[in-house]
Amino acid sequence: MVSPLGQKYQPLWILMDDKLYLGDIYFYALSDESAKKEKFPRGEQYKELEQLTGVPFDKNSSFKKEDLPIGEKGVMPADWFDGVILVKERRGESENLEKWKTTSYYKLEFKKGKLQSVSKIEAGKVQTPKQQMYL
Repeated sequence: MVSPLGQKYQPLWILMDDKLYLGDIYFYALSDESAKKEKFPRGEQYKELEQLTGVPFDKNSSFKKEDLPIGEKGVMPADWFDGVILVKERRGESENLEKWKTTSYYKLEFKKGKLQSVSKIEAGKVQTPKQQMYL
């Protein structure tokens, strides 16, 4: 897996009924399970996120884990999140990667974890400090 923009982690978001949830966090810096357990032997990353946001993970949510990126502690309602997330449609198995990189993005704007607006942005118009973002 290639880390986005050289980040050491990636939040795995779930959007359900216009509400944003944090499903899990994937750590790219910790490439194997033993390294992850060494750094977070008892899942401390979840406790730290709960302390930081003031929102607990919900292990008893009605989401079906097999269909969604949900971690061992369940999902966290992202009521604390205000901002923008840029997404692309998932690349098809047979779709050329270079061609997919030129497809449009969708800009999702959130306030207190609730979807406020969605707008389409052409791929070449998305600028980041690293010049171009591919999600």
